[in-house]
Order: sequence, then structure tokens, then C-alpha cells
Amino acid sequence: MIRIAILDGGGELRSYLLDKQVVRIGRSEANDIVLRNGYISSRHAEIRRDSSAGLLLEDFVTTNGSMIRRDGELLPLEDKNDYTLRVSDGDELLLGDPAQPVCLKAELVGRVESSPESEGPALDLSEDAMDVTRAGTVDQLSARFDRDALLALHELSSRLVAVLDLDTLLGAFADSVLGLFRTANHVAIHLHDAESREYRPMVVRTRHGSDELQPLSRAVRDRVLTRGEALCFSDADADFSMSESLVDCSIRAGLCAPLWNGEELMGMVQVDRRGTLTGAFTRRDLEVLVVFAHQAALAIGNARLHDNLRSTVETTIRGLVRALEAKDEYTSGHSEAVRDISRVIAREMGLTEAQVRDVGRAALLHDIGKIGIPYDVLNKKGRLEPEEFQLLKSHVEVGARILDPFDFLAPLLPMVRHHHERWDGRGYPDGLKGTAIPLGARILAVADTYHALVSHRAYRDGVGTATALDEIRRHAGTQFDQQVVDVLVRALDREDVAAQLAPTTG
Repeated sequence: MIRIAILDGGGELRSYLLDKQVVRIGRSEANDIVLRNGYISSRHAEIRRDSSAGLLLEDFVTTNGSMIRRDGELLPLEDKNDYTLRVSDGDELLLGDPAQPVCLKAELVGRVESSPESEGPALDLSEDAMDVTRAGTVDQLSARFDRDALLALHELSSRLVAVLDLDTLLGAFADSVLGLFRTANHVAIHLHDAESREYRPMVVRTRHGSDELQPLSRAVRDRVLTRGEALCFSDADADFSMSESLVDCSIRAGLCAPLWNGEELMGMVQVDRRGTLTGAFTRRDLEVLVVFAHQAALAIGNARLHDNLRSTVETTIRGLVRALEAKDEYTSGHSEAVRDISRVIAREMGLTEAQVRDVGRAALLHDIGKIGIPYDVLNKKGRLEPEEFQLLKSHVEVGARILDPFDFLAPLLPMVRHHHERWDGRGYPDGLKGTAIPLGARILAVADTYHALVSHRAYRDGVGTATALDEIRRHAGTQFDQQVVDVLVRALDREDVAAQLAPTTG
């Protein structure tokens, strides 16, 4: 038998034990040993036994070539006849990129029983189910991967860790799985739904894009989602209870891995070949999918935590706004209108969607400090006395104090505190001037004033859009940021925006 080990600087990463006369190596799935490396040719080299009971390495005249390192000396195959060299004990076989080659060792061994490290065809389902609930399993699997698989895992982790939107995350994971398993043409991800208490198909990808979502096979559900096992199967598994489902879906072979987030079984990922594609997946493929699924499950858990936090933020904001509306007759509807105007300005100014979201949230809460203002001052119909006006001005500081204990509302606090600052420095509470005023607060100042001018009050009618804009333009560069004013004027020139922000009776 021929034993081939793939090496790294720290020692053996992966080994193969093959009872063959010739072992073919390359990037194509048709090879006995598949190396997913851009510097390896599809059909790169072969290692074969010769008549003298030794081994030969032959390179197929590849672009990057092959070499043997013997006692520290490099022996390029292209300097030898027929691109062939005899392999001696202790030789290192270097394939691909000369600067960073894939390193192998090959030796002839006697016939031995197959070991867990041996690579071969897909095993029977009953032998190839993997329990990934055992502590350390994922780490043990990833420690055996070659460099290419580890790099792919690192790339996937880097891509997913920054994605907090669940739908985007699931799509990225499905695309990554298709990119890794080149001969697969279908990926489906199922997640547990808390409301229905069932596992639902969330995303399906094919080589041609999205596909119709399909319910889970009962056999797969029982094995993967009940027992927490990872499965490798094919249509050749005659005794496999899912064989009828395989035929119905034209599935030739597939892999399934559970999505574990700690002790929570979140769902599963299935990757398969459908249609006329033939060939089986290997146990090594299954191990790679298990580790990838583990990384994806952690990212999915983070995305769900983010969704829960976002829901908490929105609930908190709605509760605070309702508390203010119960006290201030005018605030009802005003905060929502300022939010809409502020978001239009923020988008027109090219802010990111996250920044637009924060500006909108701050707009909803910009007057929250009025909860601390006496009712008779807050709802006075006539002109305020100087001491009453000073009391009213304190609402920005009161609002900042209300929001301060909520860590997740921290980005909103500067906008709430400073939305009554003036461009010329004559505003309150801190007399900030120009660009020292947070941009979000400058946006709120314009949006707040615009809506105050166009909205109808119990003691006066609102002015028209043109009159309101003339008034705001008159104070641009003194009270307001000229750029923010220009953006609002430009936005309201468009009919769709003007209709969206049309004042309502309140």
C-alpha cells in the first residue's frame, strides 16, 4: 500500500493510505488526492510503484512544477528525463508554488487495517454518522485539516463574523459552502423557528442562484436534528431510509451537518449533488462541513443576539416616546415626523444605513427630556416667561440623563443633548459652534425646526413648505448648518420626498 502524508512546518496535517498501483494528485476531483490550491494543476502529478518495489514521482509538465527535497537539496523534476524521479526514504515531495509549496511524504507500507485517518470512498451511512456533541470534536477535526482547508475556514470565519443581518449571513454561508465543495450544486440551510417550534428552510442556493425552499426529509430530520449527527449519504445507500426522497429530488450524494451553538441545536446545513452529477462525498468532506457549520452556528447565534438587542432598543424607544406623548399633546406625531425628515437628510448626505438608523432613533427621542418639564409649562398656549423658557431649555440635559444609563443608546445621547446648539455658537446647552456640533444633532435641528413650522398647532396653523424653507434658509450659516439646509431644500424639490414629508394636522 502507498501511504502519503501532507506536511506542514509543524508536522503531519493529513494522511492517506491507498491500496493502488498509481496515486494521482491534483486540484480536480477526479484525482485520488485532491489539493484545493491555486498553484496546483488540475492533473498535477502521480506517485506510482515500480518493478523494483520502490516509488516514482512524475510531474505532468505543470506550470509550477514539482521537486524533491533530499537531505536539504532540491531536485527539480524538469531537469530529469521524462519528468520523473525516484522517491527515497525521507524525501519530501514539493508541489506547486516554489515559494510556498505543498509538502508531501510518500512510502510503501504493508497492508494494514483502515485507520480513522485514511481517506477513501464515502462510507456506509451507519458508519459515517458523526456525533458532534462530544466536547472537543470540532477542534480535533480542524487540527487534521490541510493548509488550504484551514485557510478556507479562516476566510469563512472572517466573512461571517462581521455580518449581523441574519438573512445576509445565511446567504453568505450558503455561497461559501458552494465555493468550498466544487462538485456540489445545491445547498440548503434550515433553522429552528421559536414560534412554530419547527425547523424551517431559510435559504437554498444552487449554482444558478436561489431555489425553491423545500421541507426537510423526515429521515434527515431524525438523524441530524434528533440525534445531532452529521451524515454522508448517496443514492447507492440501498438500505438508507431516505433513498426514496433522494430519488424524488434527483439527489446523487450529499452531506448534512447540525448547527450547534453551545448546547442549542439551531438547525442544519445540507450540501448535495443533484441531477446527472455522479460521485460520492468522502468522510473528509463531512469533517470539513462539520467545522464550517460550527463556525456558521456561532455567527448565527451572534446575529440572533444582535436582533434581540435591536428589538430591545426599539421597544425601549417606543416606550419612552409613549411616556412623553402621554404628557405633551404636541409631541404626539412630532417625533415620528422629525424622524422621517432626519432620515431623508441623512441618506441624502451619504451617511451609512447604520448612521441613518441612529439619526432616526435620536429623532424619536430628541424631546424625551420634556418628561421632566412641568405639565403647565410644557403645554402652555401663550408666550413663556423667561424663567419658564429656561426651564424648558433644560429638556436637552434631562433627556441626556434619561438615556445615559442605557449603554445601547449611547450613540444617540450626543444628538439628543446638542440638537438645540447653533452654528454660530449661541445655542444651548454647551454653546458648541460649527462642526463641533455632532452632525446628527445638526440634522435634527433642521428637521425639528422644519416640522415645527409646517405642522398645525391648536393655537396656530402651520406655514407652507416654501415659507418654511425660506425661513430656514434665512438662518442658514447662523442657526443652522448651511450644508444640511441645502440638502433638505434639494430633497424637497423631488415630488416623492415632498409627498412623503407632507405635514398632517395634529
